[in-house]
Amino acid sequence: MVEFYQKKIKNIEYLPVMPSVLTKLMEILNENSASNKEIAKIIALDSSVSARILSIANSALFGGTVPVTDLIIAVNRLGIVDVKTIAMTLYVSNMLKRFKLKNVKIEEYWRHNLAVAFISRKISQHYLLLDNISEEFKSKLYLTGLFHDIGYILFDQINPDYFNSVKNSAIDKQESFVALENMLIHTNHAEEGAELLKFWELPEILYESIRYHHEPIRCTNTEFRHFSNILNVADNIANSFEISMIEEMVYDTLSENAWKSFNFASYDVDRLNEYKKELAGQTKLFISFSELALSV
Repeated sequence: MVEFYQKKIKNIEYLPVMPSVLTKLMEILNENSASNKEIAKIIALDSSVSARILSIANSALFGGTVPVTDLIIAVNRLGIVDVKTIAMTLYVSNMLKRFKLKNVKIEEYWRHNLAVAFISRKISQHYLLLDNISEEFKSKLYLTGLFHDIGYILFDQINPDYFNSVKNSAIDKQESFVALENMLIHTNHAEEGAELLKFWELPEILYESIRYHHEPIRCTNTEFRHFSNILNVADNIANSFEISMIEEMVYDTLSENAWKSFNFASYDVDRLNEYKKELAGQTKLFISFSELALSV
């Protein structure tokens, strides 16, 4: 019997299912030969998402002076990369809204996860342990960022009182939430979030990299560790920009080995601050765009 936070799944009041369309979209978008027609066909399976894609394609953001009513033309106007990003963001956002939460503020949670998704993709170009970063790699990184803290939501839904207790203890003692989880309940949101994504049958590279994103060095699979390294650094950079899930909490889980895997680790203080300042501006612009796209 599947369990989350030591609670059998049959006893969990509500657990959203992974949209099948997202899985199909991931499969088709990872094929370099996928045509705009094939992508439009998958998106059309979800009327709400296809309507959003059309609205965004018609917006001033994409120079929508000539109205578009055909999904194929919309995909062509937006481009494969933007369609992929927008569609994944919409699917995950819609699914997260179905959770019933008491402690986690979904707006702050969502902004943090958007930031980590965006930063993961941006900093991958500075990652020293891989020579070539493909668009497929970046797409998986982005989706991993959107899901990396799903365990927080799962914890809040299954045991909101205990979640609140751990959160308050973390704030009062100025200790990391994940350290207190490990000490008090012998598991943590990264482990539980990974198990949820595994239950949803998402690709192994997504849930295993999320499992180890606080301690990438524990990941024995080299390919997965690359994802965990990037996710770990992106998570900490987002928190340093004060784009955090819970503002008062301490986030001190940066892996030194992961940090040294990026060329900006060797920047001097001034150059690093300049890079972070530019990245912070880009991240906040991306969040604003995403929030606008979700409200179209």
